[in-house]
Amino acid sequence: LSHLAAHEAARARNHTHFIILEDDLILGGSVRSVRARLSAALAELPPSADMLYLEACYEDCRNVRYSRSCRHIGRAHRPYCGGGILFTAAGSARVLRNAKPPWSSIDEMYSELIDDLTLEAYIVAPPILYQSFFFGSSLSLLSPGTGRYTGSVSEYPTRLSSGTTHPG
Repeated sequence: LSHLAAHEAARARNHTHFIILEDDLILGGSVRSVRARLSAALAELPPSADMLYLEACYEDCRNVRYSRSCRHIGRAHRPYCGGGILFTAAGSARVLRNAKPPWSSIDEMYSELIDDLTLEAYIVAPPILYQSFFFGSSLSLLSPGTGRYTGSVSEYPTRLSSGTTHPG
């Protein structure tokens, strides 16, 4: 099922929120910790949000905006991934209005729509999902062989796969 078909199906069923998950994702912690971090991120998500990235993305983290009032999410700048995303109904409608006909890969289309402020996107920090090493992920925060996150949740805001630091 393509991303755009998933958006169409969610609209047809009048979902207020839905998640697209690709099949090569692994949890970034125990089920209990992932559930707690997702709940905290959703509690901070502004009503105007269109989407929430749940996975580690290729993003220039120097441009992600964080606030002191939101400890679990940051405003995305130009993420490049599509494996684990929560969409709001309004965000899904914006995707359908602006991504048809498709002009590029879905990852690139989402990224461009966020960069030009058509979509308001956020990223969970730290991510709750990662691509599996089995499928060739190059995320350095995961342990080769096990695919487990090797850093602690408390250090994530200052330790990224690219070696850059988050502001604030």
